[in-house]
Amino acid sequence: MIRYIFPLFLILFAGCVSNQQTFAFAKKSPDINITDSKTEKLSRAHLYYWDRFSKKKFKETYAMELPYQRFLKNYEWYKKFNYTNDQNYTIEQLNIRMLDKNSAIVKSKYISKDRQATFLFDDRWYFVNGNWYHLMKTSKIPLPEE
Repeated sequence: MIRYIFPLFLILFAGCVSNQQTFAFAKKSPDINITDSKTEKLSRAHLYYWDRFSKKKFKETYAMELPYQRFLKNYEWYKKFNYTNDQNYTIEQLNIRMLDKNSAIVKSKYISKDRQATFLFDDRWYFVNGNWYHLMKTSKIPLPEE
């Protein structure tokens, strides 16, 4: 009996090591890990983006905009377009809704420092080449819901 168990264990162990994984029974399903990882990464990117935006660190937020939008709108335009935004606010992240594997909507709440103004807003984010990118707002007029 032992002579059959040892080779089976050896094969199982070798397969796990070659894939650089722990044993299958000790892991979540790959889909759950990918989704959790992506959602956590998106949450951090979103909070970082709005923190930098509130501090008018536009070079950092511009780098987080979708690449094709940066191609269409240069940094000088972006800085001028956003510079008048009030920096005395905080953003509270409410929820993340994945639209598909590579896109999501993050619902947030804007709260002014004096707490006189609050409103809800949605941001669209896209996962491209391992990073989350923000869909740049290019109009000060609210656009219709899609």
